[in-house]
Amino acid sequence: MSWRAFIAGALVLQVACTAEHEEAPQPAGDPVVVYASYEDRNYLPTLLSTYTKETGVVVIVRHGDAEAMVGDVIRNEISPPADVLITPTVRGVYRAAEEGALRPIHSAVLDERVAPALRDPDALWTALSFRSASIAYDPDIADESEVGTVEALADPKFRGQLCLSSSAEPANRTVVAGLIDRFGVRDTELVVRGWMANLARPVFESEDKLWMALETGDCGIALLSNFGAAWLDNSRFAEMWSHELLPLYVDVEGMGIARHARNPDGALELIEWLLSEELQALHPGSFLSHPAVGDFDGDKNVSLIAWHDEDVIKLAGRAGYR
Repeated sequence: MSWRAFIAGALVLQVACTAEHEEAPQPAGDPVVVYASYEDRNYLPTLLSTYTKETGVVVIVRHGDAEAMVGDVIRNEISPPADVLITPTVRGVYRAAEEGALRPIHSAVLDERVAPALRDPDALWTALSFRSASIAYDPDIADESEVGTVEALADPKFRGQLCLSSSAEPANRTVVAGLIDRFGVRDTELVVRGWMANLARPVFESEDKLWMALETGDCGIALLSNFGAAWLDNSRFAEMWSHELLPLYVDVEGMGIARHARNPDGALELIEWLLSEELQALHPGSFLSHPAVGDFDGDKNVSLIAWHDEDVIKLAGRAGYR
């Protein structure tokens, strides 16, 4: 079992044990069908069994590949039809919304608890949690003032020090999209080419392999996701979270109500439950993410990350960032 799955399992067990001694209500109303994409396919059913114990509403969970699942919801080629769609990045719910596969979420709970920057401007989806990239650096090589921005990592003084995982990794795509939004495609490409010139090792195909290179001392600086940054607790590396910097390079785990939902009212109630104080204290921690509820200082909507995604893919190809 991976350490990610262990953390998720432990936190879900905590929720389940809390509700274990409560008398379960009788089944109430129609079931809610949730389509999601989680590496640990036991995680969400276990979490949502708590909802069933509390409300009597049965929740049916269907897992699938994230991209294919969104396509199925768009084409409505699934049975039973989805009531709630949960995607691991904003790109999924953004695509579903653009294709008309989601319906507006009218909820005073969302308006009160989730910052506008973490919700669709047309109320078609909301964040369930959010993640931010981080910069890891060896204090013997650089200090915080030198690596205070992701574009600074293109400085020639870091030649032979930088390590990156694949441009296909969501955190890296998010950072490049954020740069495009700030500086435009041309200047962002210059930054990415600077990264490529500064590489200590060829781009790693996965973040797991990047962590190993950090442990062996092959890299002095790296861009990491939330998962990667968790490794830093037992290392000599320091870190800077991008959501503590300006601008914000963040992505969200998104959720919305499917256009063809058979139980839209039940879907809304489930979404509001997932954004409750109790669940927000537990679920994001399962994936080393940040709660969607509460204060959020971003002044730009995270949908911009998805809007720039095609440019990110083309730019990475031109710059040799595989």
